Amino acid sequence: MRALFLLTLTLELMVSALGGSPKSADAVRIAEGWHPWYQLIADSENPQNLLVCGAKWNAKENALSGVVYRSADGGREWHQVLEDKNSLWVSEQSCAFGPNHTAYFVSEASFVNQGEPDHHLGTTRLFLSEDGGEHWRESLQTGWADWSTSAVSPTSGRLITFFQHSGDLDADRVHASTIGGLVSEKDGNAVSGPYLNKD
Repeated sequence: MRALFLLTLTLELMVSALGGSPKSADAVRIAEGWHPWYQLIADSENPQNLLVCGAKWNAKENALSGVVYRSADGGREWHQVLEDKNSLWVSEQSCAFGPNHTAYFVSEASFVNQGEPDHHLGTTRLFLSEDGGEHWRESLQTGWADWSTSAVSPTSGRLITFFQHSGDLDADRVHASTIGGLVSEKDGNAVSGPYLNKD
């Protein structure tokens, strides 16, 4: 189990690489608290529009939640725009931008029984924003997607989420892991898969 500690989530933004011009070289404060999992993404159609998504620890509630922070000015100011608190253990997040400033947030809520998470009984939720991450709606639910990472296909425009699928047994009845994939439609209202690589 990871040691619990407080961490201020800060980024030394390379604003020039993102197409902006910094006012100073100071670190930008996004949020306080322990964020054991986070990812920074930029809107390719507007590099000033940034999202940080991931997990946030709440010590008072003894719980993990999924969060999205947004900056519309290249990282100078940040605001929390979404929090997924669908269980006491929400983790394994990923996020991606697609065409027309569409943003996706994949967040997994584990089933918690007497304080212990049972991930295989958990639920993956897809949240969608059609305005660059300012407003969000939950668009669908599916099974647990451990260690997710997501990207939008440049050809189909669909969201592809890869994850670790650990529910398989090999020939000796030993647990094994395979790579899984989910494919979500552009509007976030349908998902296909999981597609599993068992080789």
